[in-house]
Formats: sequence, structure tokens, C-alpha cells
Amino acid sequence: MWLAGSSAWANSLTALKQATSLDAIMEENEYFCKPPNSCMGLTEPNYAKLVISIILGFLNVFLWGSNLWFLYKETHFFKAKAAANAGGDTVPNPLPVP
Repeated sequence: MWLAGSSAWANSLTALKQATSLDAIMEENEYFCKPPNSCMGLTEPNYAKLVISIILGFLNVFLWGSNLWFLYKETHFFKAKAAANAGGDTVPNPLPVP
């Protein structure tokens, strides 16, 4: 769910950036700038907080995945598999112990 939500939000932010660019606004609203080249942007929009929210969303995906991995390591499925592997095939140490 977090992966799908973070991906959708990243895609939406890209669309938001394109829709709010000065070129797109001038193209959609031609009546704002009647003579050619009479409109110009004073500042660039700041999307830093929105980009940080996307980064935190994907970081949350990583944390959920890590938590699920460690949760799996605590289940009887993993412990039974580890016990079966440790009990049968042991390779002797070829180096002598002093």
C-alpha cells in the first residue's frame, strides 16, 4: 500500500509541476498576456516540501519491508528451516585447531 501510494503521489507531483509551470499557465490563459512576451515569472515555485514528502513515503516503504523481514525471521517458518539446515549438512573445518 505504501509503495502504491508513494508512486501515485510522485506521479501526481510531476503532473502538478507541469500544470503550474509558467508556460502551461500562459498557454491555458491567453487573455492574461495579450501582447506577446508581456508576462514573466518573478520567482520559481518551491516544491521542496512536496519532494521531501515523496522521499519520506519511499523511506516508509523501506522501513515496512525491513520490519516484515525481521518479523519473518521471528516466525516458526524461518526457525524450522534454519534448524533443518543446521542439523544435517555440516562441513568439517579443514584447518587444524591449535
